[in-house]
Amino acid sequence: MSEKKNKTYTLVLLFIYLAVLTWIILFKLGFGLDLGYLRGINLIPFHYDIETAGHFAEIRDNVIIFVPLGLYLGLLGVKPLFSIVSGFAVSAVLELLQYILGVGVTDITDLITNTLGTALGVLIFAVLTLIFKNRPKLERVLRILATVATLLFLAFAAVVSAFNS
Repeated sequence: MSEKKNKTYTLVLLFIYLAVLTWIILFKLGFGLDLGYLRGINLIPFHYDIETAGHFAEIRDNVIIFVPLGLYLGLLGVKPLFSIVSGFAVSAVLELLQYILGVGVTDITDLITNTLGTALGVLIFAVLTLIFKNRPKLERVLRILATVATLLFLAFAAVVSAFNS
């Protein structure tokens, strides 16, 4: 596959990833928006009104769900610092949309952990390029993994849709 086709394919996968990310964050894995039911802002990092064991899992999940963004941007040749800033911007837009639509709490912790996830994806990509000297082969393997992950996400969405019907 030519470099231009590879880039186009990676962009398609990135847009699918962003759509799935939006579905998870704004639609809460559902197929409708409950507008205005929950609106709030938390500007104190890692502060929770109610202490539960689920906070660590939420932090972990926020980091993990943004790792692919750093990987995709690395595959597209975006500079590491710009990739991290892009992760911050994507997270900020989603957090702002949660507030505007009233579908969640706009939380500084989410902004921090999502940005950390993007940075981790950038770091993973950088380490992999150092370990595997054959960059075209590495990029091909990452695109295959991204394709499999995308297909699994879409299958998951279909299952959720079937059970929510």
